Amino acid sequence: MIYALADILLVDFPSTDRSGSKQRPTLVILDTGDDDVMVAPITSQGTRSDFDIEVGDWEEAGLKMPSFIRVGKLSTVDKVFVRHQVGKLLGQDSLKVKQVLAKFGEV
Repeated sequence: MIYALADILLVDFPSTDRSGSKQRPTLVILDTGDDDVMVAPITSQGTRSDFDIEVGDWEEAGLKMPSFIRVGKLSTVDKVFVRHQVGKLLGQDSLKVKQVLAKFGEV
């Protein structure tokens, strides 16, 4: 399976200290067609940096509650940890992600 930018997946997301994992929604940033996919975590916690995006159309995107995408916290995960696709980021929300990703070239 190859995922597209803006697909929202439910993934067994690893904790940063590698002590375990937590099922959470994530946003696909890049899938090159191999066994891994680059994702950004999605959380219900508010913004913490300029690289966080509030999802305006969270219900239409398939999310269960108001959410924020942590574009500055990218991870690569093996596709075996993908549970299923829950939705897709739409319109302005997708555009905001692309704008934040463009900031990476400015850093």
